[in-house]
Amino acid sequence: MKHQKVTEHDLLRMFKELHAIKRARERYGLHLGVDTLYKIGEYIRNREGRRVERRSNTISVWDVEVQGEIVRVVYSKTWRFPVTFLLREEG
Repeated sequence: MKHQKVTEHDLLRMFKELHAIKRARERYGLHLGVDTLYKIGEYIRNREGRRVERRSNTISVWDVEVQGEIVRVVYSKTWRFPVTFLLREEG
């Protein structure tokens, strides 16, 4: 059985996923999986959140509900999932 070669693109995707999962845990105490990241991306593509800011043609900041809590994420149109979680500014 042949092993599939892991490309640089695959590694970059994996690191971005792990980074986002780690930031969600650090900043919101959320324990997410990769499947949840892609579900959040789907919510954003379906406009089920509130866009806070557009940073470029491919990067935007959104407030979305995750596990009953409103969280702020940086969404990448290129990767099609949140690449990090930000702290929401109060008031």
